[in-house]
Order: sequence, then C-alpha cells, then structure tokens
Amino acid sequence: MERLRDEWRSNYDVTLLDSRTGYTDAGGVCTILLPDVLVGVFAANEQSLGGLEEAIEKAQAGRQQLDVDRPPLLIVPLPSRFDGRVEKEEADRWMSEFTTRLAPYYDDWLPRGTGYRRVIERTRVPHVPYYSFGEKLAALEQSLTDPEGLAFPLDAVARLLACDLHRADVVLFGEPADGSRRLPAEEVKGLVEEMEARIEHQLHRTRRLEWIDMSVSIALSVGFAVFFWTQLQGGLLSPSFNEIAIALTAVTAYANVWRMRFRMSSGAHELRTALDRLRRARLLDAESPAEVRAAYEDASYQLEAFETNWRRTRIWLRR
Repeated sequence: MERLRDEWRSNYDVTLLDSRTGYTDAGGVCTILLPDVLVGVFAANEQSLGGLEEAIEKAQAGRQQLDVDRPPLLIVPLPSRFDGRVEKEEADRWMSEFTTRLAPYYDDWLPRGTGYRRVIERTRVPHVPYYSFGEKLAALEQSLTDPEGLAFPLDAVARLLACDLHRADVVLFGEPADGSRRLPAEEVKGLVEEMEARIEHQLHRTRRLEWIDMSVSIALSVGFAVFFWTQLQGGLLSPSFNEIAIALTAVTAYANVWRMRFRMSSGAHELRTALDRLRRARLLDAESPAEVRAAYEDASYQLEAFETNWRRTRIWLRR
C-alpha cells in the first residue's frame, strides 16, 4: 500500500479515494493510511454529524499508531443535501451547530480572522432534486458562478484541494483575512459571536467530562469497598493474583482519570477567563475596538490550546 501511495503521488496531481460509510478495513485504509486530506461529507442531522466527528477521532487516533510517519490529517467538512431556501429557521440553527462543532477542523488550515460560517456557507452542497436521478454532472451542466447551483460549492472545494488548502481565504473569497484590512463591524461581531459559541460548547463538554469522572470515582470507591469487605469476610489477607491485577488496574484508571480532569479543568478555567474578557470587550466595542481585537486573539489562543489538549486526551483514552 505504501508503494502504491508513492506511485500515485509521483504520477498524479490529485488522487481521490471514495471511502464507503461505516467502519471497515477498506474504509480504514482510505481514511487513515493513504490520505493527506480527509473530506468529511455529512448531512444536517445528529446521526450524520456526530458520526463524522467520531470517524475523524478514530482516524486521527489510528494515524498515530501507523508504522509509517504521517502527520495529522487535515479535515475539510462538507455539508451536503442542505436545503436552506424553505425552512430558514431550521437551516440557521444547523448552520450555527456546524459553525460551533466543526470550527476546530478549520483551524488547521483556515487563516485566522476568516469567519467559519462564511466558509461553510461557501462550501455547503445544496439539495437539488434534479441531480438525484441518473448520472448527471452538475459541473458540466451548471454555471460555476451561480451561488444557488450545485456546481458552485463543488468548484470551491475542488479549488481548495488543488491548492493543498493553502491561502483558503484568497481561494474562496479573493481577499486575505489578515490584520492588514479593517474588518466591517458586522463581520467583527460575527467572529466574536462564533468564538463565544465555540467556548461555550467546549465548557459544556468539560462539564460532561466532570460528571463522567465523578461517576467513575464513585464506581471505583464502591468496587474497592466490596473487594476489601469480601477479603475480610473470607479471612483472606493475601488476595489472589487476579484480584491484585484488578485492583492495580482500578487504581491506574482512577489516577489517569484524575490527571485528565485536572488538565481539562485548568484549561477550562483559562477559557472562562478569556470568555469573560471577550464579553466585556464587546460591550465596550464602540469606545475601544482595539480591546475587542486583543480579547478575540487571546480567546482564540486559549481555545486552540484547549482543543488541542482535548483532542490529545480523547485519542489517549481511545488508545
């Protein structure tokens, strides 16, 4: 497989691998071993979006266990069958959900200062019933400049992949997203709101992790009590090898869970502080726009560090 991969890289500009849905050996080869970029196609429902997140976590964890050197996968989320022309409120709710939960994947290749929602709106694939039948190709039948057409987002994603995801801001919007240009007030507001939603989402996940930690702690405590009570009742002061192994495993598990909780709680405290600072700065936006930018940069840095730690923790737990 490695020789085949090298041959493709030397002979072709781009090789597309169509990985089937589900967890299979062939799917693992297509999502872990071979690719440099993973395009995650999903629909606007929890099963599809949650399944994509789980598949990405497993792919990144499997990537670390390969016998060959591979950097972490770059992820391009691709919403599909999205129809926002009729059910506008539902469409807006799901766009907010995409922005909050998929933002960490964009951070690895999207220049800072580019609105995540703006990118998702540019690359989401609409539902066009005409192309549900037969083998028609929208890229040959539709204009690439029609925002309502199917070819428009596919062309955007194709250009991103052709450029190896470099300068995605210029590829998608024709202008750099950096500090050299003054962002409109509405765009700054959108970026700040995105950042606040992302931080709230991560803090919610941390609170769930604390509940899990407490449950594990209670279960281990009860297990130890039952174990030693059984030993005392039976008059056995020297437990068997299997019982010692179980006890050591429980102690190790508890120690690791506690370490994980300490690391995540520390990061969560920094996140809460950054979120409070960002909210205060937004209230003073009219008087001190520079403070908003500084608070946004600090929150972005804290969130990136927290999400990196979160991903490492999740991968470590799976392993």
